[in-house]
Amino acid sequence: MSTARPRKISQIKPLFGNLAQTSHYQVSFGGLSRLLESHLTLRGIDWRFVAEDAGLLCSSASLPGSSLATTDIVNDVTGVTEKMAHTRMFNAIDLTFYVDKEYKMIKFLEHWIEFIAGGSRPISSANKGYFFRMKYPKDYKTDGVKILKFDRDYENEIEYNFFGLFPISMYSPTIAYNESQILTVTASFSYERYVCGSIRSLDINYLRDNNKKSENITASNYADASNSNRLATGRDELIWRNLKQGTGRLDDPRPRGISNSTTASSRNSGWFSFGDASSGPPTTITGTSRNSAVTTIQSDGA
Repeated sequence: MSTARPRKISQIKPLFGNLAQTSHYQVSFGGLSRLLESHLTLRGIDWRFVAEDAGLLCSSASLPGSSLATTDIVNDVTGVTEKMAHTRMFNAIDLTFYVDKEYKMIKFLEHWIEFIAGGSRPISSANKGYFFRMKYPKDYKTDGVKILKFDRDYENEIEYNFFGLFPISMYSPTIAYNESQILTVTASFSYERYVCGSIRSLDINYLRDNNKKSENITASNYADASNSNRLATGRDELIWRNLKQGTGRLDDPRPRGISNSTTASSRNSGWFSFGDASSGPPTTITGTSRNSAVTTIQSDGA
């Protein structure tokens, strides 16, 4: 049984003396479509401002988060209500920017949103009959936005890469005759998903992507991680159960146990036959062993 015990300041100081700070981060924009880049360039927002200056002007940012939508499974186990996850949902992020003297930052956000809802061109926006029509998502979404959080020593970092990001709102900047302050503008961005960790091809090749630590990777835990990516339901799950746990039938939902129709020799040799003759041609899974890395799926009816 665990019990509380006193700890000296010297024991906890290394932990609390090395906490992450909020003021060291970098935001970068990129990957805009050719049509969006042309729309912005005509208004004085060139690619160099987007790639080099827009991120530096970001004075505050919210790191992304996500949640799982669940559903209740009632009486699958008698008297017990279980929750099962079915959808991962991502929260919008808010970015606040300093506004430069040429107001490029406001123009960048304003005309990005304008481009999304500006499918009625070539009708001029000054025309009284102007209307809004949304562009195709591939034209206004980008996969090239990244937030990099680091600290003063630059030794450790956490990286967020966004897919399908675009602005959904821009909050009205406040101006007043009182004491002058730096003008800022805040925008909210929606996105399809994010990846926590690097997605660069070099890091993928060296198993450093997605926050992996290459020095911690062994053949055993890498294989376990690969198996954990299998689907929770469906044909792939049933095949996995038969190969790894020997249930003996493709349609058997039981996690363990051997079907009476499966002989000892077939269990040992790695040959499994599923289905019965009355329901149609059987499906056969062949392999050199139950742990074989290569599995061939073939059907007599193919």
